[in-house]
Amino acid sequence: MRHLAVTVLALFLLAPPQCRAQEDTARRYIEEGLALAAAGDTAAAITEFRAAVDAAPRLAEAQFQLGKHLTRYISGDETDREDDEAEKALERANRLDPANPEIYVELGLLRLKQQQRDNAERILGRAVNMAEKQEPQDSALIADAYTHLAYTVELTYDRQRDRYMIPLSSGPISVAIPSSQRIYRYVQDYMEDAHPIPGFGDGTRRRLIGYYRRALEYQPTHFQASRMILLHLYDVDEIAEYLVVANRLVGAHPDGGYPQLYLGLGLHAVGQEDKAAEAFNRALDLLPDREIAAFLDVGTVMRRPRAEAYYGLDDSARTEFEEIYWRMGDPLYLTVANERHLEHMSRVAYADLRFAEPSVDLRGWDTERGTTYIRYGPPEKIASFPLGTSRREQLSAGAIDPMTGAPRAGDLQDGRSTTTGYTVVWVYERGFALMFHKDANYYHTTYAGEYQFVSDEIRHELPAKYDNIPSLPMMLPATLQIARFRGVVPENVRVEFHAEIPFENLLMNQEMNRTEVETGFFLVDGRGEQVLRRTESRVIERGDAASTNPFRTWSLQLPPTGRLVAAVEARDEVTWWAAAVRDTFTAETFPADSLAVSDILFAERLRPLAETPRRREDLDIIPNPSMSYATDQPVHLYYEIYDLEVDGQNFASYEVQLTVRVAELHREGMLANIIGDIADAWGFTIAGDDRVELRFAREADMTDLDRVAEYLSLDLDRAPPGTYEVTVKIWDRLAQKLVSRQRSFNVVADE
Repeated sequence: MRHLAVTVLALFLLAPPQCRAQEDTARRYIEEGLALAAAGDTAAAITEFRAAVDAAPRLAEAQFQLGKHLTRYISGDETDREDDEAEKALERANRLDPANPEIYVELGLLRLKQQQRDNAERILGRAVNMAEKQEPQDSALIADAYTHLAYTVELTYDRQRDRYMIPLSSGPISVAIPSSQRIYRYVQDYMEDAHPIPGFGDGTRRRLIGYYRRALEYQPTHFQASRMILLHLYDVDEIAEYLVVANRLVGAHPDGGYPQLYLGLGLHAVGQEDKAAEAFNRALDLLPDREIAAFLDVGTVMRRPRAEAYYGLDDSARTEFEEIYWRMGDPLYLTVANERHLEHMSRVAYADLRFAEPSVDLRGWDTERGTTYIRYGPPEKIASFPLGTSRREQLSAGAIDPMTGAPRAGDLQDGRSTTTGYTVVWVYERGFALMFHKDANYYHTTYAGEYQFVSDEIRHELPAKYDNIPSLPMMLPATLQIARFRGVVPENVRVEFHAEIPFENLLMNQEMNRTEVETGFFLVDGRGEQVLRRTESRVIERGDAASTNPFRTWSLQLPPTGRLVAAVEARDEVTWWAAAVRDTFTAETFPADSLAVSDILFAERLRPLAETPRRREDLDIIPNPSMSYATDQPVHLYYEIYDLEVDGQNFASYEVQLTVRVAELHREGMLANIIGDIADAWGFTIAGDDRVELRFAREADMTDLDRVAEYLSLDLDRAPPGTYEVTVKIWDRLAQKLVSRQRSFNVVADE
């Protein structure tokens, strides 16, 4: 070995000065090229590397840098001139420096771009073996080699995942839009006969994860290996290990936006919303402006007409709209975090992890699958079918195993796929399905056939879906009735909020003997800002849940304002189950000296406390928050009349016309007969084909009163389930004026 070293040194000393000068010139070109590449100008860098090769054709470093940067620069199209140039440069570099594993890494990447995955995996495997045997070992190089090796297997796994067998009774799934039946029905019928291939792709996935793990053993903070293993850990819900990797990546790249983004995704998955919000906000502070837009843009989750209006706003108005949009969409005001916004951020982050298409330079959130995922969340079912032949033809050709239905040995031939591509089907339980076409040798995936049109139509009809938030495992409905009355002074309005919270359902499957439930009442203005917040907590024993009073009432004196949102919420601190209801109202006043009638308040129970009730205080009223009644339950109504004109004895004289219209029946029947039954049962007269009517006149002593309190009860005997619309009209005989108020209630079938 010493003799060999002396010989090499002698040969170097004997090398002509002209050769050394050429190499020195080439190295200057290489240095300049590397500086340009680091600055992001790959095209200019390649020009410098070509000059280096021209100056010193036998300098392995010059050939290597030219081949390496051409490989990274080319698109993967086999007709690219740079493809051939890159291959020749790397092969020359390998002949000049045959023991260099870096050259094999780049040769493997080039074979991958040439769609020769088997060859790429073989060459990259050799690069790994060579690098691991080197002394001293280059940990960064070995981690890179393992990561690239995993990526070659990743492409194979991407073709194998979610694979279903083509039904024997059917041909390949059709991407044509059915003319005689709905798409969803066609897909449902087809999927009934198709079945997933058990275990197909599992071995491939284990192999690629093994490569990523080896990469991280050599370089625990390797960015790409960390990124890809995070994706696989997230997909199989191994979030504990996910958070270990993500936190390690954040520690290694404290000024990097993407590690913070991935950390936020994992924290959101386990419901640590406050920490997730912190990570996402940190990511937005660090990401480039062009990529921050993907997280702020709400146009992708709005129906198209509203999205077009949103995109027409100027920058400041759009920013303000985004802030209001997310504040108004916060599903639970009881918590500090905005869970819906965090779910949106998580979807954008996951879309980039899963659906990025490097071959066509697309971020995941800009792909068809990415935008669909962001808008509607994960589909309930994903199925992938190879294009080209039916299952019978595949069986005849021996392309699939007749026992398992799985494709033979890797589904490859000479390193290339034996099919031209795949149809990927996404099925959503909301009643729609979408199909995508996946190229055989790339991640690149687009809408199949005319499914871009289908997606646009769905976007017109359906809003975005956010019902899979981890920190809200169960959102139960509560009920709320809002009724407006004149305030203590005419300049104000008294607004009553009557809610029913399903405490018993909140505590279902509760394994602890006691729990703490927080309830809240909120008023939110048109900008999504909370103008009122009232919360309370109470400990509920498990056995007392059914007897816990579910009714809550709030009464407010409000000045005239615009539209407001009222929200009532409850949340169990142990299970995180929550219940919520929201409704909008306008705090319109009932001004003095103007005939008016209040809202109609529907009550569960209404009992006079005086022989002749004259005021609200003379009535015992238990409101009905749901405004729903069983068929054997009476309907109680309460309303107030303001500023009736009085005569010389301070009496008012007025007529009441109460009309009940059948808005919607929940069962079939002859409407005329039903109207007759209702009229008979309630003592009303038939006022039309779909309504009944009651009229009566009253005289009221207005001494010491500024309003008339009216109440009425209806017996629901023989009223079928449905929605009924009540209209109250007040005719002031003295003032010759008319006012009216309308509201609906529901009759539900007995359980």
